[in-house]
Amino acid sequence: VYSIGLPSSGLARDNRLPKNRQNVAAITVGVDPRVELIGIVFRLAGSPEFNDGRIRSYVKDVEQHFREFDGHPVVKMAARLRNTRQMSSDGPMSLSVYIDHDLLPTRSSMNSSRPMVRCTKKASIHAKP
Repeated sequence: VYSIGLPSSGLARDNRLPKNRQNVAAITVGVDPRVELIGIVFRLAGSPEFNDGRIRSYVKDVEQHFREFDGHPVVKMAARLRNTRQMSSDGPMSLSVYIDHDLLPTRSSMNSSRPMVRCTKKASIHAKP
């Protein structure tokens, strides 16, 4: 192992994990549906960073389930945000905090999120595959 060109194996042997860590099993890995929804909306809006599609089966499922929403007001709003406010990369993800865990807008975002509410209801976002 090298660090800045110097051998660091001597340093690594002293870098052991503490025993009996209480929080080792406390980490949960999961998917936040709010983040997925925003990613799908910006994908439909044509944002290149959301159109990479490395997992083909996922891309196929998303395209099949959401293709009818290409012209939906929330997709148009996402395209406007990208084109007029340069919202890209991590910018869209910041919108997910304005959606509650039931995929409805939070109180603080009620006026600006109406198109998102209509889209989630019509797309049956809550339906389990």
